[in-house]
Amino acid sequence: MSTSNPLASTDKAAREIPPSQRVLLLHGPRQPYHVTHDYAVPQLHHDREILVRTAVIGLNPIDWKSPDFNFAIPELPYIAGRECAGEVVQLKTRVETSSVQGLSEASKADGLLSPEVPSAAEDAEADVVIDVTDNTASTNVHGKDTPIPAVEPIIHTFLTNDASAAKRVSVVNAVEVDDKTGAPLGTSSSTSTSGRITTGDRVLAISTDYRDLRKGAYQEYVVVWDYNTVRLPPHVSCEAGATMGVAFVAAVLALGVNLGVDFSSVAGGPDLLSIVRRLPPAALAADIRDECVRGIGTSDRARAGDWLAIWGASSTSAHMAIQLARLAGLRVAAVVDTAKHGWRLARKDGADEEDEKEKGWWQPDWVVDSHDPARAVAVLRANLGSRLRFGFDTRGRDTAAWLLQALAGGDPTAASNKKATASSSTSASGRTTPRSSPPSPPATPRGDNNVVAPISDMADADDLAVEQTPAPKSHLVGLTGLPKGTPPPHTVFHNVPIKLFHEVPAVGEALSSWLERLLAAKKLVPPVVAGVEDGLERVNAGLDRLRAGEISGGRLVVRLEGRT
Repeated sequence: MSTSNPLASTDKAAREIPPSQRVLLLHGPRQPYHVTHDYAVPQLHHDREILVRTAVIGLNPIDWKSPDFNFAIPELPYIAGRECAGEVVQLKTRVETSSVQGLSEASKADGLLSPEVPSAAEDAEADVVIDVTDNTASTNVHGKDTPIPAVEPIIHTFLTNDASAAKRVSVVNAVEVDDKTGAPLGTSSSTSTSGRITTGDRVLAISTDYRDLRKGAYQEYVVVWDYNTVRLPPHVSCEAGATMGVAFVAAVLALGVNLGVDFSSVAGGPDLLSIVRRLPPAALAADIRDECVRGIGTSDRARAGDWLAIWGASSTSAHMAIQLARLAGLRVAAVVDTAKHGWRLARKDGADEEDEKEKGWWQPDWVVDSHDPARAVAVLRANLGSRLRFGFDTRGRDTAAWLLQALAGGDPTAASNKKATASSSTSASGRTTPRSSPPSPPATPRGDNNVVAPISDMADADDLAVEQTPAPKSHLVGLTGLPKGTPPPHTVFHNVPIKLFHEVPAVGEALSSWLERLLAAKKLVPPVVAGVEDGLERVNAGLDRLRAGEISGGRLVVRLEGRT
């Protein structure tokens, strides 16, 4: 038996929502987007959905590649757009209780269920919801209903077998409570149970769920899950906010899930690999399940002191990955066209000038010129050798193949080139430095229990790596492609499981709330706003600039009239 008590949408603080809006529609492959008037404003269908009034849209390469090459278009006409910044104008909340039959004893012990989460990979229908609110719930202890505070729970989403159909169930871990008072441990019974997002908030809406047209950013009002929404602090503009969402998600999942980086020492960040592996395997879509469950062994996980090479370091995802990896204590070798982007990697974009010496996490430890890929591989192999086990490529299959050769276990003969000088490397300032005198990058951040010594404090090149037992495998993450064929022995290929962000609320909430903390503490520098267009009708012009390769090293954004 299930009872529902819908609550009124809390939109009093927002301006009136019109019945219709302007949107950009794609009517077919290899066509421009068309401005359409009098298109219905999307409605909120599920708990934890919110409505955002769009102020600034961030343009992503997928937005032009998708129509040009006819992929990732689930239906026509289609509304594209992966991220935007704006104002929350409506929330949907509901309290619903039910009884559940047939759950495992472990699931019954968890006791609390999250809202339904549609799967893009498996057409499962949600039909079991228990004690659900938008971040507020209660549990019965000794006959007394006790509120559960707004914490960051682990949410299990899984499929149960049924004679008629697979049914999606989402389970939230039970909060440990005091046996006498019934209050959750570590809190008081008067702890606020208010949600993280409220109407009037300036937010970043990240729409990785491209199959739901209500969530496409190319419209004046956008629906987004609250756990895919990030509040922007006062010092971050909507223009800056619209540059970072997809890049942040891709970078965190690549580092945290594919490579196993634990961010718990960085502003209370998540240990994503542990979160994902506590889920029942059926909670994960079939096409990402193996990556999440068996992608990397516990002993292989990247840890403080390990080296990570990022090929295509001028991209916004690389910009985020460099900072996050450095904050977690990893050392980063950035492979990039130094003639175009070396200057940007050697200066502080967006951070406070007075803190430049202390806050050097935005810079990689090394910058290697990608103009001659064979030479770049030779430089990495000569200076890092077996210490380089982790690679992240943001450009495509060809560059991923070069990066593979640089990793421990790669083929050194494939990187031979007469111009390669194995005894030199390039620092962030563009200088060529002999191996006996390695570059002196900014110090590794000391906060958040970071104990890794900066390279500039080390005596010689032989001390570049922290003493540790060599791990048996190397790991290559391809954001947009991987080398053809099977990986070499002792090497693992990884694809980034982007859909975790919108399909598993625990992952989405962990990433969104962490990004809020990083921005509020000024621990994360947003990508450069590389260009601005004004008006929804200028999206096509902006995408043409992306097609032409005019925008590099930052993000192009489009402002909607009168909304910033």
